[in-house]
Amino acid sequence: MVGLEDSIELKSKPLRSDRSFLARSLGWLIRGIWVVCQVVLIAWGTLAIYYSNLPWAALRLPMAIAFAAFAIWAIWLSGRRRRRMSAVLVALYLGVIA
Repeated sequence: MVGLEDSIELKSKPLRSDRSFLARSLGWLIRGIWVVCQVVLIAWGTLAIYYSNLPWAALRLPMAIAFAAFAIWAIWLSGRRRRRMSAVLVALYLGVIA
């Protein structure tokens, strides 16, 4: 019986590493999809401002660049103030949509 228990323990160890590999892979996949969604939202907001019918045609490009720069900073570079910057960015998106 001792030999049988040893073989069961040996067979269960690779399963744990497979689960770990699958969990890491799934985590990377979810993070990758999230990053793609963020990039699409930034691109959409920037292009919506650039192609809008704002009365100031000369300000469309600078406003679009400022929106893109702020969105990139708020999402990826803000650090500890992430929740506050995310709230500000959501407000800006709602402004673009309106």
